[in-house]
Amino acid sequence: MICSLTFPAEAETFSYSSASLDYSSFSSAIEGFSEDFEGEGKSLDLSFSVRPNLAVIIKYLRASAELDLSGTLAEADITSTSFGLLGHAAMSDTSDFILAVSFINGEAVVDVDGAFFNRVNENGGISMLGVRTMMSDSLELNWFIHKRAIEDRTNMGINLGAAYHFKKSASIDFVYSMDRDKQNFELSLTKYF
Repeated sequence: MICSLTFPAEAETFSYSSASLDYSSFSSAIEGFSEDFEGEGKSLDLSFSVRPNLAVIIKYLRASAELDLSGTLAEADITSTSFGLLGHAAMSDTSDFILAVSFINGEAVVDVDGAFFNRVNENGGISMLGVRTMMSDSLELNWFIHKRAIEDRTNMGINLGAAYHFKKSASIDFVYSMDRDKQNFELSLTKYF
């Protein structure tokens, strides 16, 4: 399943209340197939600061992917929702230490050559540990190590991100994430509250 998180910031001060519209392009290994599914998705990320060092994070994703294997076309329609908590602590005036945990519920409906093949439900979680920092008034960089545990598979990976704050209450974000099973490129437009 697809899961990536955008960690919001605000130029000069950090904000953990935001809404993001995301577009992602990904390749993902699927059990039983020798080639990777490749696809794209759109998601809505919400973050609500509930205490000075704690935020609730929610994500809803819809994606589609396909695999052409020796003339046989497999297509998957993917939906997933995740819900979690994000804790943060200041390391300096411009850097925060981040710890996040999310629980994921996902489903993929797979068609082969236009006919229904299988419905796969996958549940699990992802934990992330990392740093975000403002390099200037408008440029944020962040990097994270993540552990993704879906059903009986556990993968470690990395997330590398950058955000350009073109105004105090909005940014354009880019995230690249990878682990053994998937690579994901994500472009987001984020509004801070």
